[in-house]
Amino acid sequence: MRRHALPRIVAIASGSGLQIGVSPLFGWAFESGANTSDALTCGAILAATKVFSPTLTVGAGVGVVRQIDDTKVFPFVIVHWQIDDRWRLENPFPAGPAGGAGLDLTCAPDDHWEFAGGGAYRSTRYRSDNAGVTPGGVGENRFFPLFARIARNFGAQTKVDLYAGLALGGRLSVSDANGAKVAKDDYSAAPLIGLTLAHRY
Repeated sequence: MRRHALPRIVAIASGSGLQIGVSPLFGWAFESGANTSDALTCGAILAATKVFSPTLTVGAGVGVVRQIDDTKVFPFVIVHWQIDDRWRLENPFPAGPAGGAGLDLTCAPDDHWEFAGGGAYRSTRYRSDNAGVTPGGVGENRFFPLFARIARNFGAQTKVDLYAGLALGGRLSVSDANGAKVAKDDYSAAPLIGLTLAHRY
């Protein structure tokens, strides 16, 4: 599956600690051999947040996304709460075509290490190739990722995150080019692992 997303443009209006943002989304998700013109994902994320203090920002948002012949609407909460010097509750991911932002509880015992756990909801759709079992059809994968994270900060600019977890409540489904459901299968908990390296210049 290939996926490409254009840079997002964010417009923000603020006043009295209130911020309102709109973020358009454009992308494509398809197997090799599929028609890219039939694999467009587009929509927008609308969000409003309120800054209550330097340590607490809370808000809510909704994503409206046209995901290859199907419109998805998903609400999500926005939170950044520095509970104390060590504990922090926040969104681990940006909201996007795959779903809402989720929640992540982090413990940072010092300036170098972070230990966290959290979860989210994800739903991805992609256009099938033109020579497979369902030519021009649509595949979809829905699941709830629960994860643990260990992070190491190397100064103020570089950070490495290691993720491990499980995909729970997973369901794979396939529809034909006319939108009729051909097959679906609920799968058992599947392991997840990921590594990210971020450096700010």
